[in-house]
Amino acid sequence: PTGSGTLVPLSVSCGFDHTGIVAEDGLYLFGRNNRGQCGRHASGQRGEKEPPDFSEDVASPLLCAVPRPSPARSPARVKAVACGGDHTLVLTEDGLVFGCGDNSCGQLALGAGSPKMSA
Repeated sequence: PTGSGTLVPLSVSCGFDHTGIVAEDGLYLFGRNNRGQCGRHASGQRGEKEPPDFSEDVASPLLCAVPRPSPARSPARVKAVACGGDHTLVLTEDGLVFGCGDNSCGQLALGAGSPKMSA
């Protein structure tokens, strides 16, 4: 958000029940987070038909920290976001790709497995 509290999007992507916004000041993710698709810890146990659980879900746009490529460098700047069904991929200006959310069919390019977050 700017000083006026208004989020000025550069690009937007939507998954089944979550949204990613790239803004000048970083990446915002919000919505259902039952598989970790909003970049926050999730149990991975809640089904798609179950009601929101705001101990996991993100109700309003929240600025996300994108990992640094190395401790000596400044935080990575986000160039693009792509939201899939229950996963999210983030491209940085350095050309690195980070993923979070459901990886049950290998969506995060880590091999098939349970919901996990990785870079």
